[in-house]
Amino acid sequence: MTKGRVGARLPRQIYLPRALGLGLGGLGVAAALREDQASAWIWVFLAFGALVWPHIAYQWSSRAQRPSRAERRNLMIDAFMTGAVVCAIGGNLVPSAVALAIVCMNNMAFGGLRLCGWGVVAALAGAGAMGAVVPFRFSSDSSLLVQLAVLPVIVFYLPAFGWTMHQLALTLHRSREALRRASQIDPLSGLYNRRTFEVGFQATFQGLADAGAGVLPARRTTALVLCDVDHFKRINDGAGHAAGDAVIRSIGESLRTHVQMPNVAARYGGDEFAMLLLDHDGDEARLFIERLWEQLDTEASERGSPVPAFTMSTGVACFDASLTSADDWMARADEALYEVKRRARGGICVAPVARSRQTPDALTA
Repeated sequence: MTKGRVGARLPRQIYLPRALGLGLGGLGVAAALREDQASAWIWVFLAFGALVWPHIAYQWSSRAQRPSRAERRNLMIDAFMTGAVVCAIGGNLVPSAVALAIVCMNNMAFGGLRLCGWGVVAALAGAGAMGAVVPFRFSSDSSLLVQLAVLPVIVFYLPAFGWTMHQLALTLHRSREALRRASQIDPLSGLYNRRTFEVGFQATFQGLADAGAGVLPARRTTALVLCDVDHFKRINDGAGHAAGDAVIRSIGESLRTHVQMPNVAARYGGDEFAMLLLDHDGDEARLFIERLWEQLDTEASERGSPVPAFTMSTGVACFDASLTSADDWMARADEALYEVKRRARGGICVAPVARSRQTPDALTA
């Protein structure tokens, strides 16, 4: 979810609370105006602010190129009109206090102290504009009728405001999750990308190294698996890039299905994939990979998949104490992978556990 899409939702999320708050808030103001026998044009101003303005604000911000900026402007207009109304009712204590508190709460929620400060300025400007037309007569007393008329905005608006804040928090959370996922997941295969895998790989190596040094509890070894598609360029050149993409997607789907946590699979490069198989020694990793490729073939045939036939070469290297770094471990798995490619293709090679110059062990066709 992009920032633009999040901003586009903002007018809809604010529309109902604004309409509810101004509409219900108008009840308390109307009660105070009735007692003051206000002029007809002030009643028109109140009706506009309570019943018409919320819909104009929604249309204004929803059609804006930058809805969030438009909403900040709308909040300033809210504050200006609130200040004008407070002046019109002579600062009648209860409705004035509630109205100004709601304005400050709204501005604080959407823009912090800075927007709240500007809201106060806008409210003072509104009060000044109204005071230039209507003589200000301070009224500290709020009759029972006025107090009762204010209750609906307290009872209904505040929960609606809380609901809006909750929805905005959810939207922000989903946006951040989408961005986080986009930064970690390869879009074609649906697997972790190389950068994400390498972060986990480094952490895994350090954890195993610390366990070997007695810093952490010891655990069984972990297998690093590197595999790539044999003759992938030939598939792309012969059947087209769409066929190559179909191969990558097919492998990604299989790995997502069968490589479950705490094991990890990733697309490491163009046609290269990497896996970390925790608590797997070389033989167990070999057996796991053999079954995985068999399942991939079976699933493709059951689906009647248009994916062209392909094989994969696989290199496996298990952690041992002779490894000096994560790069050393990766190089050992890479060496095993290329040993497969030198001898044949479509096989599995497990590197010797201890570092030596001997050739990695025999292939499994």
